[in-house]
Amino acid sequence: MYSRTLESIISKKINRGKAIIVVGARQVGKTTLIQKVLENKDYSKALKWYRTAISAQPSVLENYVNVVNIYIAQNNLNKAMSALKQMKKHTTDPKILKEIDDNIKNLGSIMKKDPR
Repeated sequence: MYSRTLESIISKKINRGKAIIVVGARQVGKTTLIQKVLENKDYSKALKWYRTAISAQPSVLENYVNVVNIYIAQNNLNKAMSALKQMKKHTTDPKILKEIDDNIKNLGSIMKKDPR
C-alpha cells in the first residue's frame, strides 16, 4: 500500500472530539485509508489516558466522547453504551442530555440489529 499524505494528517487529528469526514469519488480508497489509520492506533494507551483524565475531571465531556469513539472503533458496543450512560451523569445541560439520549437510542438500535 502506498503511503498517503492524508494518513498522517488524519492520524494526528483523530480522537480530538471532532468528526473526521472523508469524501471522494467511488473506489479511490477512502475506507482503506481509514482502516489503515485505525489499525495503527494504540487504543489501550488512549483508553488509559482518557480514564485518568475522567477521574481527574469527570465534568469534561470530551473525554467520554473519545472513550465512546474508541470503543465503537473496537466494535465494543456494550462498553460504548456504558460510557455514554456515565457521561450523562455529568451534565445538566438539556441540549447535551438530548444529544446523549439520541446517541444512546441510536447505539441501542444498532446493538439490537447486531448483538455482539
